[in-house]
Amino acid sequence: MLIKYLGIFLLCFLLFSCGTPPEGWEGAEFSSVDDGGGDDGGDDPPPAETHLFLVDDETMSQTFSDNFGDNYIFTISTQTGWCYDPNDGTATGNSFELTMQVSGFTYEYIYTFDGGTVSNGVLSGSYTYEYDINGYVGNGQQDYELRFNSDFSSATFYYYQGDWTDSHWGDIPSSGSCE
Repeated sequence: MLIKYLGIFLLCFLLFSCGTPPEGWEGAEFSSVDDGGGDDGGDDPPPAETHLFLVDDETMSQTFSDNFGDNYIFTISTQTGWCYDPNDGTATGNSFELTMQVSGFTYEYIYTFDGGTVSNGVLSGSYTYEYDINGYVGNGQQDYELRFNSDFSSATFYYYQGDWTDSHWGDIPSSGSCE
């Protein structure tokens, strides 16, 4: 009797576990356990947070005063910031309007930086600037590098003028995530 039940069990086991499912079961849905993984059929992990990098005018004023000895006062009136997305390695451009006062002169600048893809911790691109120095108006374009530290918590700005030169803008910190 035991062999009879064992035979029926084996037959059913083979029918349901191997080959094609019984008629009418083709579209049946089966639940699976989600392992939270990525490539093996589980859900993808949540995207990493973006990093917003903003130039700080107080840091610029201090850094310039330390490096050049004069009393520089910077005021940034508007700024969009660089937004670094670790999910695809891209960074948006940045633009800001800046006023610099030193030795009785007032300098007005408008900077516009392009974005791109970060490679080896560096965003390379170009920027344009417009200036008004007590009525003397001009503009220009230069290449730049935004060099991120290893954990993308801050960056340093360099521009190219025959060689790569530190901008003396100081540490450009990540100010949270981009919105």
